Amino acid sequence: MDDRMSSKELIDKLIEISKNKYRYLNIILGIQKNLSIYIKEEKIQNILRQIDLNDRYMSKVQGFDRDFYSLFNKLKSNLGIDSIDKIDVKKYPQLKELKKIVVEILKLDEEIRIIENQNIKIIKKDKGEISNKLRGIKQGTNADKAYKTQKNLLKGTSFNKKK
Repeated sequence: MDDRMSSKELIDKLIEISKNKYRYLNIILGIQKNLSIYIKEEKIQNILRQIDLNDRYMSKVQGFDRDFYSLFNKLKSNLGIDSIDKIDVKKYPQLKELKKIVVEILKLDEEIRIIENQNIKIIKKDKGEISNKLRGIKQGTNADKAYKTQKNLLKGTSFNKKK
């Protein structure tokens, strides 16, 4: 990112990042809804796939958050302010769009948290059965990964058969 970005360019970039975050959060919301269904149906493999998918999208969202805060701090520094509320909306009308997207992100984030908490409650309620199945499958997956790693290491090692 160019250090000489104007305040208008920074705001436009913040809007772009926020729109991307909103899009990814919508995907995460869908994943959480699917996860609820799979938890109720005790489809362990599907649960694990949804959790992995959720983790990948959350990683992207965290990247958007880092970029946003970095640019936002730069904007505050450029304008010599400590709060977005102190930015002149008449001078920077695109702030209305940014604020609107941020409000939508907060609503979506809350909706995700509610479903996530419901999913956690269901898993805790059925703690024994679902948790044990998940643990067993994850241990099997980890063992499989360890085996494949060991197998790959052995492939790369040549043994000197002559003595």
